[in-house]
Amino acid sequence: MPCNNIVFRSHLVTLKVCYGDILYCKADSSYSVVYLEDGSSITVSKVLKKVELLLPSDHFCRCHKSFLVNREKVKSYNHVKNSLILKNGAEIPVALRRIRKVFNHVFSE
Repeated sequence: MPCNNIVFRSHLVTLKVCYGDILYCKADSSYSVVYLEDGSSITVSKVLKKVELLLPSDHFCRCHKSFLVNREKVKSYNHVKNSLILKNGAEIPVALRRIRKVFNHVFSE
């Protein structure tokens, strides 16, 4: 993935992040937490829907009402737990009603 950037602003810092460095985003009330490959995270004062609109839909997939995942960072799908396993070992739930769409988006060529 080319290193296109997004700018996130929190109350402490403004951070320019390459799309490819984002593992996933998690909703936290009226905030979103963006988890990065280097193990760090940034909390931004945007709801997940707003963050989703800022990111390219061909690389990011809304797999659950509370999660947005970078499809390039997905390693596998756990059919028993209905969850995505990321390359860093994080396990992200997939909503039952979104399984087919997520599976096709994440595992298509």
